[in-house]
Amino acid sequence: MDYRTLARLESPSITLSNESMDLLWLSAGLLRLEELANRNPSDVYGELEIVVSDSNPWSDVNDPIEELLELVLGMRVKVRVIEGKRSPMVEGQLPAKARSVVLFSGGVDSLAGILLARQKNESLVGVYVSHMSGVTGIVKRFESGVLREMRVPVLEFRLQQTRRMLHQLRGFAYLISGIVAAKSVGAATLDVTECGVTMYQPTILANDVVTMTTHPRLIELTLMIARRVLGRVPLVVRPFEDLTKAEVMALCPEPALLARTHSCVSSQFSYALSSHCGTCWGCLIKEASALVAGVGQPGWAKDVLRLDIGTEAGRRSGEKVTERSISDLLLLLDFSRHCLEDKLPWWTQSKIDEFGKGELFRRFALDIYSSLHIVYGEGNTLARNRYAAKAYGEAIRKGLVTKDILENRIAEVRQKKWRPDFEWPSRAANGL
Repeated sequence: MDYRTLARLESPSITLSNESMDLLWLSAGLLRLEELANRNPSDVYGELEIVVSDSNPWSDVNDPIEELLELVLGMRVKVRVIEGKRSPMVEGQLPAKARSVVLFSGGVDSLAGILLARQKNESLVGVYVSHMSGVTGIVKRFESGVLREMRVPVLEFRLQQTRRMLHQLRGFAYLISGIVAAKSVGAATLDVTECGVTMYQPTILANDVVTMTTHPRLIELTLMIARRVLGRVPLVVRPFEDLTKAEVMALCPEPALLARTHSCVSSQFSYALSSHCGTCWGCLIKEASALVAGVGQPGWAKDVLRLDIGTEAGRRSGEKVTERSISDLLLLLDFSRHCLEDKLPWWTQSKIDEFGKGELFRRFALDIYSSLHIVYGEGNTLARNRYAAKAYGEAIRKGLVTKDILENRIAEVRQKKWRPDFEWPSRAANGL
């Protein structure tokens, strides 16, 4: 396989070394490779040629790149680095230095993260990797309407536009861009503000595909590759790795802005009144977490947490909630119940135990039931999803949770009991 000509990278407005540019080209190329592998899953063996301007710094990166591709894509390839020439790129100069770089994608975690980081540190830069047009508009609105007033510049690294799918190597592209930006502005740290539930998300079904964009091993391998090519790299800080989405939302300094973030599996309708589908895993967690945190929500095309099968909803006239619409809701309810019962299947529990995140996912499960308590508790007659209502009623009836436990959970989230840690980077993630 020869993927040398598939990446198109537009330079950000900073001066970059050849090694930094090579890493950016690698991230763009691997993102494109993932799309090709997604179209033809059988094409997962072969040789991958990586073209760089100088092969000397790349003498020992083959193994971590091969491990990265097998970890994230299940792709077994042999990597070969060769020297070659790229088309020239126009580069500008960033006029300032910064102590920290914060990854910013327009989602809940990244918005809360960059706003909290700004409270602690006046010298920071945001980094956005543009490869989906719908999300780019959301980021630009935050940049012009919020971050610019706070004097937080956002660097945009523009890769070739990608098609709508789950891009597992998006995290690699973000991390490489953040590392390159940090090297250019002299930043000591790179903040990856993903909540722990997403970062450590386990496999729910035996053959499930879950997001690995900030998986701990992906971060370690990315840092290993960057360190071997660039030498010293910034320390990666993961302030939300032990927080649930609800806890992050409650901590956001500007909670009214959370409704304008993007969390849906698709960015196609990001400008619509019903910007979120309401049925995917990301939408369901965002809605449940927003209820528990007591913050605003975006428009849901199908609010399946409240609507039953057969209810008219959606973006098209006459569109109704179907069995397929609630498939992720049923998975989420099952996961939450089994988590609190300590009856998760081994393929799920082993991933949680591997990273010691049992307590984190117990609180997450309580968040889901707490949102059901808000929607289906006493006196609420508007919500009518029969499965969600039954899940809540049975949990109360069988003593899995009590109303006091759920109300206490809501209170501790809204009172910000659980705090982020911007001070201590993960030693394992940084290879220390």
